[in-house]
Amino acid sequence: MKIFIDNGKEHVLIKRMLPIWKKLGHIFSNPGDADVLLCNIRLANRKLNIPKVQRLDGIYYDLATNYNQRNSAISSTHGMVDGTIYQSYSCKAQAEKYLMPRKKSAVCRIIYNGIEENWCGKHKRMDDFHIVIAAKWRRHKRLKETIDIFLKFLKKFPDSYLHILGDIIENKKIKNKHIIYYGHLSHSSMASIFQKSDCSIHLSKRDACPNSVVEAIGAGMPVITSTVCGGATEMCEMTKGCIVVKGDTDLKDYAPAYPYTDKHNIVSNKLTENIINELSNIYKNRPRVNIPKMLTIDYCAKAYVNFLKVLL
Repeated sequence: MKIFIDNGKEHVLIKRMLPIWKKLGHIFSNPGDADVLLCNIRLANRKLNIPKVQRLDGIYYDLATNYNQRNSAISSTHGMVDGTIYQSYSCKAQAEKYLMPRKKSAVCRIIYNGIEENWCGKHKRMDDFHIVIAAKWRRHKRLKETIDIFLKFLKKFPDSYLHILGDIIENKKIKNKHIIYYGHLSHSSMASIFQKSDCSIHLSKRDACPNSVVEAIGAGMPVITSTVCGGATEMCEMTKGCIVVKGDTDLKDYAPAYPYTDKHNIVSNKLTENIINELSNIYKNRPRVNIPKMLTIDYCAKAYVNFLKVLL
């Protein structure tokens, strides 16, 4: 099968799937020779007369902006393609709320992002305790709140460290020798940090399928998230040893909100207490997790291929 990647050929997931696709005999192609088109979020080549599939990520819902207009290109793509791949059940629910309905003949499937098991190498347990978090740190990722929780945890366990990967966009750095900022790193540079880390925390609400959570699980570390973190919640629920804590809040039915405000991102005392309790258990026991089959890159790549074949 010849696959034309329309908008997103450099996406990390596509790069991870490509070697498996090649082994299966499937290759990237120019639009004129392709059997099927796979686009990342928005479709650019709309006039190609081949089956078209949209890989869908998050949806705009910020009340401070014209979110319908911001969703327009995603929405029109959603309404015209022959197939849609949603990264989680949460992703599908949000798309169906905000976007143009799928056409009657369209098919869809939920396929989580995947990664190789132990992609960073075998875990190197350290004498001290290491927490790693990674994102493009916009306000709604709740970096400030995660740091506040860590600082409270640090008082109980002073040999702990927080490793923060990714660009600090709407946040200020906190000066503390136990908090280490790395900025944007290559995948290979990330590996050594994930390899020695004991756990991760993910508190961003409504995330479609955050790669940082897949990467943490693939590295064998438990992830702590909350009940309102979308695809992150789903992935942690399917992974024995990961923890979904209660005490978080969000608007029902994915209603429009103000995701960049302090009010939207507040962490309750109960949520803080629950996270610190779970961190304490991980500190004392140092458990590891096994990545579920559905989150492996082999399963993900083959699921994409099988879905594209359906349209042919």
